[in-house]
Amino acid sequence: MLPLLEKLISVKKPVSGLPGSLLAQYKAIGEADGYRVEPLEKGLLFLGKTSRVALKVEFGNRWEFFNTITAMRETDSDIKVLVKSSNSKSITMETIYTVLKKKLEEETRWVLIDIEGKKEPMFLNFREKSQ
Repeated sequence: MLPLLEKLISVKKPVSGLPGSLLAQYKAIGEADGYRVEPLEKGLLFLGKTSRVALKVEFGNRWEFFNTITAMRETDSDIKVLVKSSNSKSITMETIYTVLKKKLEEETRWVLIDIEGKKEPMFLNFREKSQ
């Protein structure tokens, strides 16, 4: 797995200032790993020599989640990372995973992260760790 992904997954939920403080942590990780980091709406784009990773943070309602997924699908990146909270009851990680895999037949690699730490990250289209 890409070292950047391992570091992004290990980030703990900040005490306050969501989502800004969370994005600041992610940005610092990307820059420390040598990525050029560009802002996206609700997220960041990490531009490396051999990889492009789009990350978005979404805590909104079902409609906002689908808008975020649509925007991420249009982002030119090798890996897409969606960060959500399991405390948000609008849509579960399992539902997002199923929509990406079965309904949208997504072929790009995706990582779904629960910032609360209650659920393990979900990986779509990763050979070494696919669910």
